[in-house]
Amino acid sequence: MKLYWPVRVEDGVFISQRFGEHLLDYSQFGLIGHNGIDYPATRGTKIYAPHDGWIVEQMARDTGYGLRITQRIEADGKFYMAVYGHMERLEKPQDLTWDWNYKGYPVRAGQVIGYVDSTGFSTGHHLHFGLFEMDSNWNRLNISNGYAGAIDPAPFMAGEMEKPSMTKYFKIDDHGKLGIMILEGFTGSILFENKFIDYQNLLKLIEGISEDTPTIKIP
Repeated sequence: MKLYWPVRVEDGVFISQRFGEHLLDYSQFGLIGHNGIDYPATRGTKIYAPHDGWIVEQMARDTGYGLRITQRIEADGKFYMAVYGHMERLEKPQDLTWDWNYKGYPVRAGQVIGYVDSTGFSTGHHLHFGLFEMDSNWNRLNISNGYAGAIDPAPFMAGEMEKPSMTKYFKIDDHGKLGIMILEGFTGSILFENKFIDYQNLLKLIEGISEDTPTIKIP
């Protein structure tokens, strides 16, 4: 499974606390260390789904996470639960009570789901991102690992300090008229060669385009 960063490096985000750090700070909660990754960011910074899945909970609860979102992820034949804590507000302002089998709110990797804040047990604006492996009956695996079942998300991340590549590019062939389709999330635009002196120069200017990039032929 590959996860994109739930926040973007270009927004000035970095990691302030990694999984397993600061035993003394978390022993009061019965943990042997931090059970997630913390990304400090200014209030209102966008939070992105790092993988396709379903939002199965989003609400403010009387827990340390404050306003939180829980996402169900299925990948490589396994089930995962991603938790996003300390949020300011939700992209889709609707309270959802926990229901692992709810599939009425699907999300795609790179879709905005909320915004950073410092709600709950937090001393500064940041996103807490936690990851749990689950069974098909939504029971947490690794429950006795000292982190209440949480596992380190870092091995799943798409590169150390790598910003998520949310923009996708495709070549377009519309009956011989060549162009580039640029998709950013769920919106996009097509730039045709008649707007440029040299189509090959356009290919070189746009990151992500190469001779191996697939061409979409418009019938």
